[in-house]
Amino acid sequence: MAAKSSIRHHIQSLLILAAAFLVSTGIVYVVLKTCVLNQGLQHSLRMPKDVSDLRELAVELTSIMKKHEEQVMLAFGVLYIYLQAFAVPGSMWLSVLSGALFSPWLALFIVCLCSGVGATFCYLLSRYVGRDIVRTYFNAKLENWRTKVYDERDHLFNFVMFLRIAPICPNWFINIAAPHLEVPVWPFFLGTALGVGPLSYLHVQAGLALHQLSAGTKLTFFNLTTIATIVVTSLLAISPVLHKKYFADKKNKELSKVV
Repeated sequence: MAAKSSIRHHIQSLLILAAAFLVSTGIVYVVLKTCVLNQGLQHSLRMPKDVSDLRELAVELTSIMKKHEEQVMLAFGVLYIYLQAFAVPGSMWLSVLSGALFSPWLALFIVCLCSGVGATFCYLLSRYVGRDIVRTYFNAKLENWRTKVYDERDHLFNFVMFLRIAPICPNWFINIAAPHLEVPVWPFFLGTALGVGPLSYLHVQAGLALHQLSAGTKLTFFNLTTIATIVVTSLLAISPVLHKKYFADKKNKELSKVV
């Protein structure tokens, strides 16, 4: 009976996930059709496979944005969140595309915000719908990470941010595992939104360079703003390590005083 009940729960979870995916896909299609396809896009809208496709799409969307900037921005954000929520490949190309469409700081803000929101949707789906599936098929990995998360329980925001910056664990696994490792939703969201910043900044700069080349203007990849941003993102990247070291040293000093 227990086995049949478990199978029934798995099937129900899969059906709910499939329904959520189909409904979300329908919403994304309606948004893209309303905001982009109906605004004069000449070619079929598809995820870029190479730089040539990306440049072509960037040129067309830039033309549409002259009259429909808010619609393009909305479509971009909805599509990005959708890809993140269901772990669909392609968000990297969208990050690069953002640099070609928007100003660098706005592009970075949109990418980081949408990454955080999309990952949090994935987190919630795993927590409330895919709980049994995740614990059944990823139990060994969950147990392997449980001790690590417990050791960082007082600094989960920094820990999540560090995991996003350092390529230690796939992002999709972080999304589905976090709720089952007792990582609260707010440290998860904020750590994700800030943690993807350094890599997203590089993607945005690549998109900016692509836009400059397409427009026939002089390529200015390095300037004062770029250098300052690299410094800030570098400090952000190492902040979790420094934070952890600070509290470790503080704890050791307190223990030494007690002894």
